[in-house]
Amino acid sequence: MTKSEKSAGASRSRASRSEKPNDKQPSKPVPSRRSPVEDRKSPRRHTANNPKKKSWFKRGLMGLLWLFLIGVILGGITVIASFILIDVPKVDDAVRQERTVVTYADGKTEMGSLSKINRKIIDTSKIPAYVGQAVVASEDRTFFKNNGVDLKGIVRAFWNNIRGGSRQGASTLTQQYVENYYTGSRGGYIGKYREAILALKINQSQTKQEILNNYLNTIYFGRSAYGIEAAANAYFNKSAKDLTVSEAALIAGIIPAPSKWDPAKNPEQAKKRWERVIALMKEDGWISEQQAKEAQFPKFVEKYTYVRRSGNSGYLLDQAEAEAVRLAGLKENDLQTGGYRVVTTIDKNHQEQMAKAIAEMPEGAAPNLRVGMISVNSTTGAILAEFPGKDYGKSQRNIVTEDILHAGSTFKPFALMAALEDGKTLYSKVNGNSPAYFPGGYVANNFGGYSYGVVTLRKATAMSINTAYLRLNRQIGPEKTKEMAIRMGIPADTVGLDGNLVNVLGPASVHLADLAQAYSTLGNYGAENPVHIVAEIRDSKGQVVYKAPQPNKQVLPANTAKQTLKAMQDVVAYGSGEDARIRGWKPAGKTGTSQENKSALFVGLVPGVTTVIGMFQEGPGGAEETITPFGGFREITGGSVPTRVWKAYMEQALEGVEPTEFEEPERPIKVRREPVAPQPEEQEEETPEETKEAPKEEPAPAQPEQPAPAPSEPAQPEQPKPQPEEPKQPAPGDQKQPEKPQNQKQGQLKPGKPGKVGKNG
Repeated sequence: MTKSEKSAGASRSRASRSEKPNDKQPSKPVPSRRSPVEDRKSPRRHTANNPKKKSWFKRGLMGLLWLFLIGVILGGITVIASFILIDVPKVDDAVRQERTVVTYADGKTEMGSLSKINRKIIDTSKIPAYVGQAVVASEDRTFFKNNGVDLKGIVRAFWNNIRGGSRQGASTLTQQYVENYYTGSRGGYIGKYREAILALKINQSQTKQEILNNYLNTIYFGRSAYGIEAAANAYFNKSAKDLTVSEAALIAGIIPAPSKWDPAKNPEQAKKRWERVIALMKEDGWISEQQAKEAQFPKFVEKYTYVRRSGNSGYLLDQAEAEAVRLAGLKENDLQTGGYRVVTTIDKNHQEQMAKAIAEMPEGAAPNLRVGMISVNSTTGAILAEFPGKDYGKSQRNIVTEDILHAGSTFKPFALMAALEDGKTLYSKVNGNSPAYFPGGYVANNFGGYSYGVVTLRKATAMSINTAYLRLNRQIGPEKTKEMAIRMGIPADTVGLDGNLVNVLGPASVHLADLAQAYSTLGNYGAENPVHIVAEIRDSKGQVVYKAPQPNKQVLPANTAKQTLKAMQDVVAYGSGEDARIRGWKPAGKTGTSQENKSALFVGLVPGVTTVIGMFQEGPGGAEETITPFGGFREITGGSVPTRVWKAYMEQALEGVEPTEFEEPERPIKVRREPVAPQPEEQEEETPEETKEAPKEEPAPAQPEQPAPAPSEPAQPEQPKPQPEEPKQPAPGDQKQPEKPQNQKQGQLKPGKPGKVGKNG
């Protein structure tokens, strides 16, 4: 046998042995002799280059890809099915509108309606093209390119919303048209999905010009105007075909919130929106750069002459509508056309009595005198009656909720409440002498320069003593007076509401509704209920969709409120509010008159009812003027006409009601009648801030003013002097008080120089 044959035989022998089963495993495997299959089966550690790991990764990717493809296919099928199954509603059915009724508190007597729609359908192809282009630039810049929906906008809005950003929408102009013209507002993603499908279908069945035409004739532009023709008349007293580029831009800019951004109510926001539309029109090529440069904010109609609501009920309807939108979460358009029944808190009898009391004011008032009045149920916060203006057709600005006027001495009770909380009592003493000196060289005087001596807080309130309250405010800290005003219901952002010493004299400019909120809280013994005009809202099926809340939050200790009311009763019994006395009742009150008699107020309370009246005179450009004297008064103060009108209304409102009294403070307070010296007619002091210099002081005709300290003398606050305890006096109202001299000036706060005459009342 040759060598080669031996070798081949040995190989066959090994091969035959390897085919036999062998349970024994070699103690040390020889890698070079294992087959590739055996290598793959070995339990070796997987690495980045391991084919097994790559296989699972590929399988995962393939799985995700298939899921995505399946999702796309199913989504496409769903869209196609929706496109086929969802029909465009008939326009006549979709735009049928139900009348929304507003009633008085009885729920039956109709006050008016929110559904008298001012609309005129026109062919918008005959108006300037830039009118529609302004709307497109403002509402949907891709309108002429998209197919009815904006996928990029939808994705962007969805991503922003799930990230928790400010809520965004992605409705195209076509989708808005669908919502307003066909479907109505439908919330949620399902509603938006249906809206998008209809937009796609309508985009195929109607031209862009048809869609834009219907949109311009449908959309709400504010001021009761539906459609571009009515809007042009409401804002510019002209036809839509005569609108300029700037006018079209202003109307287009306020579409998202027409009532809120009305240029007559919010000129700053309206101008920002106008500037935005002009810039977008230039950027999109609708107008030239030269046209954009020459564009000026247009003049608009401030007093809308379209009379849909007459008398003063128009103001109440606007107020109820705004409150329903704000608190009930209803859209303005839906509220006006949805067949709702809005029940207000207004008592029809009280409303008529209030209007009558104001109409019967003394004659001779200036035609530009503005008078507002509001009466509130102190327990619930419900507005019983309100006089927001004389003629809604001439001016839609609500005097009670929108106008502001200086509060004057109606702010003094806030300092009293803060002092009582700080541990003082109604019989804590304070110096009421005049003049009073304060750090920085400021000097304050009482009316006519009269010095009252050391008096109790109760007497300081009844006589509204400036120097006493300034000293009290310095003792407790003026920040506490400010904080108390805010706590009781005066908004923190009220113009002029500062933490300065003089804040107690009422330089803050308030809404009468805010004063009503603060004092109704006091009349409810410190328990706050929001002042409101809407009691409830029912839908077209009679289901209650909104009811006024009654949180009844205690913001002031009840005993502090009762003590404050006790002191304010003296204001009417023998103080500055004597003309508000009502037989059988013991009202609490506070007068207020601002600097130079530019405003006059009276706040009066009986158990369960708080009523506030204020008046001011509006000059050219909205400037404040001194109220022109009338009715035989030498000057109009809080203790003159306002108290008499308040009494005329309250006597009628309380007719047939059994008189009740305010609750006594928990710790009985011994009734004391303090001696009252002859006083001039009380007036208000509104003083400049410490950083301002006051103009020359008017000399007081009664008694000469005490000289101010020499320039070298440091200005120090005057210290109270010891005084014997005041003798007991009969209860307020039991004896006749001396009459007050007329036409004397009280209260200056000035820096060692001639000062500005102020008021205190």
